[in-house]
Amino acid sequence: MKHDDIVNRQAQEEADRHAAIDRAVEGWTPTLDHLVLATIKAVDKVTGSGLVIPGDTTLGTRSEKRGRLARIVAAGPEAVLAVGRRVYAPTYAGTVIDVDGQSLLVIKEGELLMVADEPQASVVEDPAA
Repeated sequence: MKHDDIVNRQAQEEADRHAAIDRAVEGWTPTLDHLVLATIKAVDKVTGSGLVIPGDTTLGTRSEKRGRLARIVAAGPEAVLAVGRRVYAPTYAGTVIDVDGQSLLVIKEGELLMVADEPQASVVEDPAA
């Protein structure tokens, strides 16, 4: 598979995932300062020769052992952070829920480890997370 084909496939998967998550959280509002997060997928890298290097590994450790990079897809009325912000959540914090086939993480705002300075317009999310 060519590099352009892989990039196009990942872009289409990203667009499909965003649309599915938007449909899944529609009509749901977290309580108090709870947030609903969608885990961001580490993007695979493709070398010029077509070799795919998985994006979920760093120095031989799996990404799920380090925590979760995610974006906020819904926020409760008392939450300070807005929808669309990228955040870093501890590995074992929050509750994983399944809404309309989408696996999402519900977490209290105070449990987050870090918040990105600016919202990111386009991310690739992990459909398995």
